[in-house]
Amino acid sequence: MVLEPYVWQSVDNILEREGVDLDEFCKSVDEARIGSSLASATRMIVLTYFRLSDQLNNPPFWNPEEQVTPAKTPPAHFSSPAPAAMKVSVLPLAIRRFAQEEERA
Repeated sequence: MVLEPYVWQSVDNILEREGVDLDEFCKSVDEARIGSSLASATRMIVLTYFRLSDQLNNPPFWNPEEQVTPAKTPPAHFSSPAPAAMKVSVLPLAIRRFAQEEERA
């Protein structure tokens, strides 16, 4: 499979975050794709993965434009979790989202 260097770096980052090896990742991508090539499906899953990660780390109820000062700290239940503390496996969600889009196309 031929991918751009930055896509390979992104794949490596996903594999490290998710604790998945390359063979397992490629098998999951291959099983999810319908009309896309393996390389194209990989690119789309990488994009979907990082979009979902961003959504999980920046929930819609948090206003990033709001200035937080030491005197005005938001309640804990309204602040977004620290990315390092989040242990949600995003890869299955990204692959499922990609597969749903493949079926619609």
